[in-house]
Amino acid sequence: VEDGKIEVHVSKTYSLEEATKALNQIQTLHTKGKTVIKL
Repeated sequence: VEDGKIEVHVSKTYSLEEATKALNQIQTLHTKGKTVIKL
C-alpha cells in the first residue's frame, strides 16, 4: 500500500461509538469499498 502498488478504496470511516451503524451498513451491503472503524 505504501509503495502505491495496492490501492484501497475506503467507503466510510466510523468512530468506535458508531460501530453499530457501520456493521449495519456492511450487513445490508450498502458499502462499496472498505469500512473503517477507528479505535
